[in-house]
Amino acid sequence: MEHRCSTRIPIQLKVKVSSNDICLGVYKSRDMNLFGIFLKTGFVELPSDRTLDLRIIVNKQLPRLYHISAAVVYRTPDGVGLMFVKDNAPQNINLTSLLSEATQVKRSKKFADINHGYC
Repeated sequence: MEHRCSTRIPIQLKVKVSSNDICLGVYKSRDMNLFGIFLKTGFVELPSDRTLDLRIIVNKQLPRLYHISAAVVYRTPDGVGLMFVKDNAPQNINLTSLLSEATQVKRSKKFADINHGYC
């Protein structure tokens, strides 16, 4: 049974995950909301003992980069669920902008070339 405060929106975005300035990989998202995101990492295990740095690109034609902190809160065989770490006001504004822009772009595009010069 779903216990989220808000429903996740199915969306495929390119997400670069880093920790301590070291790139851990570039993954596709499955869904997200204002509180978190699910990344399709497959068998790759992201560390759950620290805050991760996410860089999300929306809209390939007019790229906009969003920088958000997150922490792993659960794992499945398909990937990981991350909860956004809302430690400052600008990031909260970015989450609203990101979700709004991503859902608009989703209507017109599909996910493209995951590793195109990103990591």
